[in-house]
Amino acid sequence: MAFLLLSLFTLTLTSLFVTSAVREEMTAVAETNLRRHAESIATLMGRSMDEVALTAEQRRRLVSEMVRLSGEFQGRMCIVNWEGEVLEDSDPEGEKQVKKYFEVYEALNGRYHAELRSDTLYLAVPILAKGKTQGAVYASRPLVEVDQLMAGLYERTKTAALVVLLLSAVLSLLLGRSVTNPVKKLSEGVRRISRGDYDFKLKLRRGDELGRLASDVDRMATNLASHREVLMQFVSDASHELKTPIASVKALTEGLQDGALESPETAQRFLTLLSSEADRMQNLVESLLCLQRLEGEPELKRETFELGEAVRSVVEPFALSHQISVQGEAVSVFADRQAVFQILNNLISNGLRAGEPVEVRWDVKADGVEVSVSDRGPGLEEADLDRVFQRFYRTEQSRSRESGGTGLGLSICRRLAEAHGERIWLENRSEGGLKAAFTLSARPQG
Repeated sequence: MAFLLLSLFTLTLTSLFVTSAVREEMTAVAETNLRRHAESIATLMGRSMDEVALTAEQRRRLVSEMVRLSGEFQGRMCIVNWEGEVLEDSDPEGEKQVKKYFEVYEALNGRYHAELRSDTLYLAVPILAKGKTQGAVYASRPLVEVDQLMAGLYERTKTAALVVLLLSAVLSLLLGRSVTNPVKKLSEGVRRISRGDYDFKLKLRRGDELGRLASDVDRMATNLASHREVLMQFVSDASHELKTPIASVKALTEGLQDGALESPETAQRFLTLLSSEADRMQNLVESLLCLQRLEGEPELKRETFELGEAVRSVVEPFALSHQISVQGEAVSVFADRQAVFQILNNLISNGLRAGEPVEVRWDVKADGVEVSVSDRGPGLEEADLDRVFQRFYRTEQSRSRESGGTGLGLSICRRLAEAHGERIWLENRSEGGLKAAFTLSARPQG
């Protein structure tokens, strides 16, 4: 509606401006033509008066010329003497007292003047003879032609305005739909997201801001659907993983209630198993909480530290009871120290469970440092090398539950590596066993 009102207002102003300008131009043209005719009569009259007094024949020719010229524009021409009296007139019945008009007064004083009164143009030009003003030629013409042309122009302008207004209405409707329909779709999409419904696509193929916003809404719905699926799978997996230790705790508790307490040896064995299952649940819960903290954009405390010292501080407790070796040159890295400790701890624990001896080494590369943990275990199927980074994923030859793992360690390692913008991967060794490797950035220069 606002667009239509603006169009109507613009058309009205434009029409008024154009018609006014056209009328002024046409009036100016009519004045120029009438003045030229009047000046031609004044020139003839002045030349005749310079020579001798006008003869009857000269007067007849002047009157004849005035009648002819007046007929061309359907007006009137007359010759006025210096006293303001009409001497010759193309209209015998025309008004004789013309001195009262300002244009005649001006012409008798040697100045041209024109006026528009009641849609009739009046003007007067001086007659110069013998070096002074001897009289004036007074002329007038109705602007009927101008009025007729303007009437036609008004009609055409009105028709054009109606056509333009109609086109504006159609365009406004189309533009309105092209804007309101996408906005309605966007609103519906947002409402569906607020209801938890992410299974939709707006599919607005537009190159403007609405199109980009629709694409953002589609991506948001897809991401939310993916997060919901991950969350549901996460809850399902966590529930499944907790069932086993809870069932064990329940069975052991029932055994104690059924008489195991009467035998100190049996009771001690049951209590040891209960403690082990409690530790297992605690490790699982701690891993779940750790993974939850790493969702989104985890906050890292990056610092520069010597990698060898960090590796040895992690390896030292394991080396007291396991075969483990360390190899690498002195190099500083720029990373979150605790995150690197956690990655190394998980990878070394996995390696020791898979098969000793375990080797930890690091090599300086052109784009950073590669840290690896190699074991002498059975390795993995090629299809499982990437899948084991999924939460609670276990292979047929499980390397976690039976050996005390939670199934979350590698997921945590990958999330920590990705948070640094680094890579982590597994590969089977040609000589047997598995190699787990990740990259780190060398100390920044400057």
